[in-house]
Amino acid sequence: MENNLIVNLKFPSNQKDATSVKFVNKRLGETQKVFLKFDGTNRTTGDLNVKNNKILNLETDERNQQSAVNVDLMTKKIHESHLTTSSHKKRRF
Repeated sequence: MENNLIVNLKFPSNQKDATSVKFVNKRLGETQKVFLKFDGTNRTTGDLNVKNNKILNLETDERNQQSAVNVDLMTKKIHESHLTTSSHKKRRF
């Protein structure tokens, strides 16, 4: 087919049919809506299930109550709370 083109392809009706760039772009536009993008341009529509994986490097915004919290910050806050409400406070002056 040296330097020749295939033109005017119809949308495929079978999985092994040749197709056009127009069809591929249309399908990508439809299917990309169901994926969570890394850039934050779309939102989840349900719970995020990471199965047995971990969420790493979670940044916490203490000024935003809807922000996620990481274990280190939560442990620190619990520890601080315990020290200020404990009847066993020690004076450190």
